[in-house]
Amino acid sequence: MTVHVGFYEKPCWQVEHVMSPQLFYRALPCLLDEGAVLYFSSFGKRDESTAFLDNHLAPSHLIEPVELHASSEPAVWSGHFLYTRSMQKDLEAYFGVWNTPMADNIVCYHRGNLLLWFHDALTGGDLHLADSFTKDQVAKFCAAMSPPFALLPCCPS
Repeated sequence: MTVHVGFYEKPCWQVEHVMSPQLFYRALPCLLDEGAVLYFSSFGKRDESTAFLDNHLAPSHLIEPVELHASSEPAVWSGHFLYTRSMQKDLEAYFGVWNTPMADNIVCYHRGNLLLWFHDALTGGDLHLADSFTKDQVAKFCAAMSPPFALLPCCPS
């Protein structure tokens, strides 16, 4: 099975312009349970992230291939990492500022179900959440970050 990332076929929650990576990482437990897989990809090398991420590699039986339709530019670096509370705390501590690169794209999935897609994460791009999240879950997540949110189709009519 391949995790298809596009959100173009159905409505999803769109969080506009995340203002702080630290608040983004701090808010993740509002949506994610341990055992989810975070997929990071970048268009450039991310040596500063490698040592940290090597401690959080996802076991091979949890890895799903990810197909991104975000860019025609191929990823130079990518990896699948197991989301745990320990990882979440470290994400917030080590990568909570924009000038400490983590990835250009962040995708999260669990058992083949796409949960979130953060395209252009380094530049504060839009964050898309699966429509399987309830309005209350999204509101709690957004309250931790304070950006506006709305249930929007991701592709303009």
